[in-house]
Amino acid sequence: MTASSQTGSTARLIGVLMVAGFAGTFALRSVEPLVGVLARDLASDPHRVALLSTAFALPYALIQPVLGPVGDALGKERVMSTCLAVLAVALSFCAAASDIDQLFGLRMLAGAAAGGVIPLALAVLGDQVALAGRQVAIGRFLVAVILGQLTGSTFAGLIEAEVGWRGVFAITAGMAAVGCVATLVGFDRSGRAPPRRPRFGEALTRYGGIIANPRARILFAGVFVEAIAVFGIFPHLAPLIEARGEGGAREAGLALAGFAAGGLIYSALVGHLVRLLGPSRMLAWGGAICAGALLVIGLAGSWQVDCAALTAMGLGF
Repeated sequence: MTASSQTGSTARLIGVLMVAGFAGTFALRSVEPLVGVLARDLASDPHRVALLSTAFALPYALIQPVLGPVGDALGKERVMSTCLAVLAVALSFCAAASDIDQLFGLRMLAGAAAGGVIPLALAVLGDQVALAGRQVAIGRFLVAVILGQLTGSTFAGLIEAEVGWRGVFAITAGMAAVGCVATLVGFDRSGRAPPRRPRFGEALTRYGGIIANPRARILFAGVFVEAIAVFGIFPHLAPLIEARGEGGAREAGLALAGFAAGGLIYSALVGHLVRLLGPSRMLAWGGAICAGALLVIGLAGSWQVDCAALTAMGLGF
């Protein structure tokens, strides 16, 4: 393979993965601006409806250690395409759900399917992109992932009044289908190893080796607590804005978009921040910014201030 053709195939791979990453995260935050609307339409308590985010997030996280060895055995590209297909089907059935219990089950399935997209995409980048260009490729991919979250929450809030929450789910299903088609058409599957049985024992041994490291345990515990504090507020933001008389799904979607916007700002500034603060002080400052943002959201009286606080939180996180 010539240098130019190799560069072209790498660019094609990155483009396909960016589409898949965008599609895989588009539905991630789309339900949170709709909590109040779903509670009214499905005659359910808003606090129970807010648990739809947990129904997506827990399978999303818990499936990843399983799909890692499955991807190694069956092919990362094949498993990623399957995950996007299942995500599209689950979201399309969400659009037809008749009660909150059906929606819970379908959100769990959607979360498990979405959980295979980002980790496998990063693994594909690690396998197929040369070390010299890998960080740039990962950076571009993560921008697409953040934009998926940003667009999903904003889009859901803005168009709910026109298409309803069922229409929002249908559109997110269509986006997942686009991602699936992109991987089916765009991946070069030539020269791939034949499928084999997953080796879960080897994976458990590797996971155990990581957990045995005391620093890893401290890091995972910190990330766990931080995620509860940061992401726990998201599904309650729409009911909070409604209770204040500040708006509904539209305003909640715009406010939630601030978090992803903060992530984009961080991605643009990360090089300067590392040189200025160093990793340890970045962690301390990030935690302090997130804590301050949560305090502002609790005391704020307008969704615009919530949006600014969430932007700061996205930068700190």
